[in-house]
Amino acid sequence: MTTTRRTKYLEDPSACPYCGYDDFDYMEQDGDTQNLWITWSCGNTECAGSWTEEYTLTNVFLKGHDLD
Repeated sequence: MTTTRRTKYLEDPSACPYCGYDDFDYMEQDGDTQNLWITWSCGNTECAGSWTEEYTLTNVFLKGHDLD
């Protein structure tokens, strides 16, 4: 994936990064204690691209308890 295409997708991940089609399907997810990977498939039969998004744990917020 080119840097330009990646940047565009990260700014607005609401469409297929290959063809721009706005209908895509969840395929699977995987993860560990720090990361989550979600794989999607484009709903455009002429494209049929697939891609994986990576989410990384960056922070934690505690609610309901005052812990130091």
